[in-house]
Amino acid sequence: MKPVQYEVVYRTERDHWWYRVRRELAKKLIAICAGKGGGLHILDIGCGTGALMTELASLGEVEGVDASEIAIEYCRSRGLTRVRVGSAEALPYPEGTFDIVLALDVLEHVRDDRVAIAEIRRVLKQGGAAVIFVPAFRFLWGAIDELGEHFRRYTLRELRAKLAESGFGVRYSSYFNFFLFLPILFVRKLVRLFRTPSISENEIGSPIINALCYRVFSFERALLPHVRFPFGVSVMAVCRKQQ
Repeated sequence: MKPVQYEVVYRTERDHWWYRVRRELAKKLIAICAGKGGGLHILDIGCGTGALMTELASLGEVEGVDASEIAIEYCRSRGLTRVRVGSAEALPYPEGTFDIVLALDVLEHVRDDRVAIAEIRRVLKQGGAAVIFVPAFRFLWGAIDELGEHFRRYTLRELRAKLAESGFGVRYSSYFNFFLFLPILFVRKLVRLFRTPSISENEIGSPIINALCYRVFSFERALLPHVRFPFGVSVMAVCRKQQ
């Protein structure tokens, strides 16, 4: 991710509809995987500026890793100490360390996502769970991908296949951000049509739009993971490390 983006994320992720619901959804999926009790050892890969880590603290011991020293400095400014610089393709942790590994919008940033998936599996305890989010569909490519320095977007089938190849058992998978799919597709097509200069989507929208998107996405979060959506802006998978 380009350095300027970290300041934008740090400033907006507490209140931005996308980050708020993503954090809520991640916590919900962790509860389904591991129960609602604490005592978990959790790794947040691509921890960014640290807002998710702060909200996971009640679940146990949370560690974060990010490829950017800038991101790690923002984490430390939030009072987070168990953070370090490191690559998703070479995680700086021993094998079998964590109960839960989160990779929320990470795999699209790495050149070899199969290596990163293998690393996620390596650092999980036997029977441990991974929660993975990635962006969906190449035709949705937009400013967020350019500024995020993404290598790819995914289909559900592609993500499931790569997880299975690495020895994961996929417990649940679906597209998500389903109800906002058409508005987001429309906006990105307009941006492309009129060649609007790339700006962060975090900066787009009024407080009213932000609140409306949060309500719509929150409704969808309540449905997940009880339903599977046929398409969406993103893809999710919850999987376990098998023998």
